[in-house]
Amino acid sequence: MYAVKFFGNSADSGSGKDIYNPDGDSITIFDTCPNPYALNTPFRGPALDAFGAITGVNINSFSECDYTSVNTMNSLFNKISNTVGPVDSDITMRTGDSIMAMGSMVKLEAGTYKCSDGLCATYLTMLHTTNLWGEIVCEEYHATNSLHPSCVLDGEEDNTHMSVRGTYHTDLDLLAGTLSLRSLTFMNGRANNEGVSLDIRNNAVVKIVLCSFVNCVTAGGTSQGGAIYAGTAGTDIEIFGTNFTRNSAASGNGDDIAVSDGVSVEVVTTCPYPFNTVTPARGKVRQSEERRTEGWS
Repeated sequence: MYAVKFFGNSADSGSGKDIYNPDGDSITIFDTCPNPYALNTPFRGPALDAFGAITGVNINSFSECDYTSVNTMNSLFNKISNTVGPVDSDITMRTGDSIMAMGSMVKLEAGTYKCSDGLCATYLTMLHTTNLWGEIVCEEYHATNSLHPSCVLDGEEDNTHMSVRGTYHTDLDLLAGTLSLRSLTFMNGRANNEGVSLDIRNNAVVKIVLCSFVNCVTAGGTSQGGAIYAGTAGTDIEIFGTNFTRNSAASGNGDDIAVSDGVSVEVVTTCPYPFNTVTPARGKVRQSEERRTEGWS
């Protein structure tokens, strides 16, 4: 087996929830990626529950081989920022030149990514996506926090982090997938409009996993959503194990999250894979426009 994920499996007998091998047949689990991803290193998953012999690496599963690594602001921008502008008559939009394949993964190497070090979508926004779906993750595939961040998108108190406009496949006119953001720290964002870290609209389906939003501020008098703005009916957001710290909105509506009518935002009270057997710590009440939600991280 190469790059096979095991998650949420069960056996009524309790024996071999993941693999049942009573006759001792040959089963080998490799900790390398197969072609065409042989140069990539797979993520190590949770311990396997197996009955019977397994040869090779027999403690954990290893998966997630289909990814591209980035380590500079330029390479991150070129893989993710796919919007063809302009979105506004007075704002020039730059577009990446090697956009990730739909449904694939971009893995950030640990470090800080900021516009002063490379290309950004506009002079206001670091990254801008349209109908992009897949996974954007930190190489350190675990929970992050404001004290020990690994992969940081730094707005330098001058930029918003990311605008997300839909996750549809425009050629097929149907919902093709989810944009998943994992183990990323969104820090020091500033804007006069909504959603300093994530401005999510147009029926986008987004999963935010083990992330941190730190010191993000909307400065405009009526602006909402210091960290996240969820707009346009049909937009759907799930948030797992995520920290919100020192964010604010000038209007007082949604220092952390602002939600428009017809938008679904769920703060999930369980931990995501591969930490699904862990109980998350209950955080402070999220300051969210229209309703108050508790954070779990």
